Amino acid sequence: MVLGFAGGDRSGRGQVVAHDAETGEHLWTTYTVPRPGEPGYETWTEREVPPLGGLTWNTISYDPELGLAYLGTGQPTPWASTLRGPGDALYTNSILALDIDTGEIEWYFQVVPADNWDLDATHESMLVDLVINGVERKALIETSKIGWGVVLDRETGRFINAFRTGYDNIIEGWTDSGSPIYNPAQIPTLDDVDSDKVFEVCPHFHGTRNLNSPSFSPETGLYYSGINNSCMDVTFVSEEYVPGRVYRGMGSRTKMVPGYDYIGEFVAFNPVTGERAWEYRTENGAAMTASALATAGGVVFGGTADRRLFALDAETGERLWETRLNGDISGAPVTFTVDGRQYLAVGAGGRIGQTTSYARFSGITLPQGSGVMWVFALPE
Repeated sequence: MVLGFAGGDRSGRGQVVAHDAETGEHLWTTYTVPRPGEPGYETWTEREVPPLGGLTWNTISYDPELGLAYLGTGQPTPWASTLRGPGDALYTNSILALDIDTGEIEWYFQVVPADNWDLDATHESMLVDLVINGVERKALIETSKIGWGVVLDRETGRFINAFRTGYDNIIEGWTDSGSPIYNPAQIPTLDDVDSDKVFEVCPHFHGTRNLNSPSFSPETGLYYSGINNSCMDVTFVSEEYVPGRVYRGMGSRTKMVPGYDYIGEFVAFNPVTGERAWEYRTENGAAMTASALATAGGVVFGGTADRRLFALDAETGERLWETRLNGDISGAPVTFTVDGRQYLAVGAGGRIGQTTSYARFSGITLPQGSGVMWVFALPE
């Protein structure tokens, strides 16, 4: 049993632990940010506040053939390098592959080095086998807050390709080895701290995608995800460190992408070519909040901040069915059978980050209410 931890917004130190599922015996602990003398410490500026952050609160994946567990890590603490100092700040904002028996880091891939914007990479690693240049590869697909997805070789961590998922003005491209090429205009300096300078940063730190997980269909070979296009006006500020409190060094205000009249899109990506197969938007461009669910029946489900649960044709994106529920579709749709009949279940009303950040841009106001679990049956 492998467990991660929350607390990255409260100056925690990231770690992951393993216990024997039957006895509860502690087997190993791996920390995701180093102490002096440990690998990666040289990528931090030595200061009174030790390396913090890199929390591991999201889904962990496992490949039993390779004996590797895969997890993403959160942002560094403090968020801004203007407080933290220069350096990549390993192993924050990274994908880690851990030996399941020892917890040793077999390889890592840092998605957002030297983060300044809380664009963490805690999101799940989708483990799929892809045919690339005529060769079947054991691959890993990861999309997160930034407007890009990365495809890696899950045996070695080697970079295969990156594809754009949504609007992003921070990363301009990727090197052949998989390092993001930053827009230099977005990198703050010490002269920007407590100044009048405002950076228009896209996406907002609630992300191009965040808690709403993607889905992959081996039937179509497509990777489905609800994404959101957004920006934020950012200022960099001085701030005192207090243990247990948020330690950012930046302030932000959410805004629309200039020239866009929508936030959310539900998109089918070809992860090999990086191209979009199709996209779907609601009429008011509401934020996408639900996880995606692709089924063997050729249907993919998603949901929005304005209470719409929908089903699309997995090949074409044509809308097949839609209903409105009590609140934002904030859960992950699941399907199951009972006595030979198929059901769909999903939670709504959670008011997750994408709702609280983005709903007002589509004229959506939702009551506080309470979460509800909805179950639908397919026709007999």
